[in-house]
Amino acid sequence: LVAWAFAVPIFEAPDEPHHWMNARYLHDRWRLPPYNKWFAEGGQAPLYYLLVAPLAVKSDFPPRDVQQVDPQGRVESSCPPRLYQNCTKDLARFWPIRTVRLLTVLFSVLAVWFAFLAAAEATGSIWTGLLAGGLMAFLPEFTFRGMNVSNDAMVALTSAAGTYGIVRLLRRGFAWPAAWAAALAAALAFLSKLNGLAIAIVLAAVIVLMSAPWRVRLQRLAVVPAAFVIALPWLIHNQILYGDALAGKAIATVLPVLVERKSIADPYFMKAFPVTVGHSFVAVFGWMNLAAPTAIYTTFQWLGIVAGVGLLWQLVRCRKHTGAVIAALAGIVMLSIALLVQLNLTFSQPQGRLLFPALPAVAVL
Repeated sequence: LVAWAFAVPIFEAPDEPHHWMNARYLHDRWRLPPYNKWFAEGGQAPLYYLLVAPLAVKSDFPPRDVQQVDPQGRVESSCPPRLYQNCTKDLARFWPIRTVRLLTVLFSVLAVWFAFLAAAEATGSIWTGLLAGGLMAFLPEFTFRGMNVSNDAMVALTSAAGTYGIVRLLRRGFAWPAAWAAALAAALAFLSKLNGLAIAIVLAAVIVLMSAPWRVRLQRLAVVPAAFVIALPWLIHNQILYGDALAGKAIATVLPVLVERKSIADPYFMKAFPVTVGHSFVAVFGWMNLAAPTAIYTTFQWLGIVAGVGLLWQLVRCRKHTGAVIAALAGIVMLSIALLVQLNLTFSQPQGRLLFPALPAVAVL
């Protein structure tokens, strides 16, 4: 991850300039950035930017690469696939941005650590923990996104912590300290990125379904909304400014060019969507314009098939508690996919990184 933070040119990742602008605005003005055409990521959940803002001191921007128009009228970079000019002598020039990248690397490393803990807890084996942590750590897309100035690493970290909390509750039984910790992680996942909500939904389901009198179950369930109190200031802020607690309505106004409404029966969801999401979950670099060698996708495809067969075998021979853990992890994955599909009903964003809340669960499964 550290090597990637230095090897990938500054801003040569999706929306990294806009994420940097959010952090800079918080650093300079001590308040959340507006959500408009200049701050295209201004509607994002605030946790990541709050944490990196102290390091977001003023820095030069790498200039856009020289653009040219080809005979077909398309605008292209003079040095494709790169969009920004950046060279080795620029290391010191953009050091504030790279410092925030290195802090983001720390978040990613902690995410891998929680994936390790979740797998070790789920199976009782440190070797399974190492395998799950390794699968997450060496997924090319995670190592690429896990060092950019963006909230992808933060939602991976908080979701991994929430996933570990869910597995711990299922393995060891309900305990108030563990439930509060899991609920806090779920709330922080939501404050990292909206699709982190999948963790809270599964946590609530797990608490409700754990064996106990219904009155006790409802009392336990209260930890989830109680933890979400920390999100209230941001939700109220959005409601006042945009008339929508999640700022969802504002997206169509701020970025109308991205609006592309479609039904669930649209061929897009049968053709372009699954292929692009699958590839970009494994490895698509730059601004979603630089694919990995075909062998990389083939390798991960076969790894997924082998893992799926192993998971089915585990389900056949598993005990009750193992089945509950698998069901909860699968629930996180399915909810994350459902949230991505829901987003794509309005915006064509078939990006695998938007499944990062489910990445720890995928690794453990």
